[in-house]
Amino acid sequence: MINDRVKLAMEGDVRLDDLWQALQRLSALLSTLTAEVCPGAEITWVVEALDAGSATAICRGEADRVGDVARVVDAYARVAAAMALGDTRDYSERVSDCAAALVSVVGDRVLALTLGTLQGESTLVSPRLVPRPSGLTRALGQIEGTVTVLSQQGGCTFVLRDHLFDRPVLGILDPGQEELLRNAWNRRAVVSGVIAREPDSGRPVHIMGISDVQVIDLYQEEDMSRYVGILKDPSEEEKPENTIRRLRDAW
Repeated sequence: MINDRVKLAMEGDVRLDDLWQALQRLSALLSTLTAEVCPGAEITWVVEALDAGSATAICRGEADRVGDVARVVDAYARVAAAMALGDTRDYSERVSDCAAALVSVVGDRVLALTLGTLQGESTLVSPRLVPRPSGLTRALGQIEGTVTVLSQQGGCTFVLRDHLFDRPVLGILDPGQEELLRNAWNRRAVVSGVIAREPDSGRPVHIMGISDVQVIDLYQEEDMSRYVGILKDPSEEEKPENTIRRLRDAW
């Protein structure tokens, strides 16, 4: 498969301005990488998919020489990995500046930024981005939701899509707690810890001091023994009305 696609995804309360700004800065990064990796190449980036619900864009590169696109996509993946580690010193000043501009879209509203290709993804989430507006209430509690983002950058952080408010909540694990989120990605879970909430709405903003993460199995095998005897031997004749009455009485 030709490695000719790049992905950008944002998690949080993403507004149109945030997405537009991120796409502009993605375009600037790709143009800079093209100039450095394949001087003189002309690559057109076509938006192949745009998912408004998850603020995700997938772009496909088109050029006379397919190899030029593959080299730029590979460079994009390597820069994204360096961005996730917070260190782009091995790249030129122009690339580093474009990368820093793209990273800066992450803030109070955008909790995570994922950059990827067909070969893999890098997610940028940092504990320093925990919103700290004044007036938040803090108390022990539990949040049920879906773990949508996991990152090892600056410690283990994650984004939980709260099912009650349908809003993202930033979670931060203490060092050594990574096992709590094993097999939790993209699954429903109940997270226990110290929750910071908005005082008026009660909406959770972030959760720290996490003590437990319980992954919910939505597809547990049901015990079918309770249904034994509801239906008689099919070889025996029975009037339809008697069958309906017997099934009704069985419940």
